[in-house]
Amino acid sequence: MLKLIGLGIIVSGILAGCSNGGAVNEQNFSPGTPAININHLENISSLSSPTQNMLPIAAITADENVCPVGNTITLNGSNSQVTAPDTQLVAYEWTTNGNIISTDSTVSLPCDTEGQKEVCLQVTDSDNQTDTQCYSYTISDKKTLPPKAIITVRLHPEHGFWFKCSASHDQDRIDSDHNSSNNDNIVQANWKIYQTIDGKRKLLINDNACNQWVDVSDELDLMEVTLNVTDDDNETASITKKYTWNGHHLLEE
Repeated sequence: MLKLIGLGIIVSGILAGCSNGGAVNEQNFSPGTPAININHLENISSLSSPTQNMLPIAAITADENVCPVGNTITLNGSNSQVTAPDTQLVAYEWTTNGNIISTDSTVSLPCDTEGQKEVCLQVTDSDNQTDTQCYSYTISDKKTLPPKAIITVRLHPEHGFWFKCSASHDQDRIDSDHNSSNNDNIVQANWKIYQTIDGKRKLLINDNACNQWVDVSDELDLMEVTLNVTDDDNETASITKKYTWNGHHLLEE
């Protein structure tokens, strides 16, 4: 009986020494080993902003990438965007050869010297984060230039797509009759659209109409779209794009 009583006293003493209202006794750590403060770790984590390193996206669009000598080319940066919440773009900076040429969202440049040119756009958001994109174009002294073929896609969910050629244009603004009222004409557009389903590729459309309708198919693996355009001084251009369907959107590869 005495042995049992003594054992109970020892166990009670051990439990009392280890229990401190459910809290960790920091003095039980070996010397030189810091105690872990869970609340402190949570505070450190909260100091890291979820928007940190979420850079804006600089984007340059242009109507053409070949500019005849004597014309001007306009570059548009207004499609640039922010990615961090509660921010906005606060600055645009266009540069050539390291020199600032404009701080507007768009810039128009004279095409005065033949050759390859590059312009860079840096955008800055309200968190002082930046991003840069550069755009290259050619200044040519040729009297006529090929047109630019552009494929535009309009999605009608659960129904299909319109593939359109209307954004395509004649880059040199010169036509055979020199009539300024119609000097941006595309006189012919030919489409070849191939569809791949279950690994089988077939020609779906071979037609000259500017707008082409394609039905949605959930079984679609790949759609290959080629547009050939001819301008009114009989020069041609071609573009090919490939798309996949994810059930909701047509995704360009």
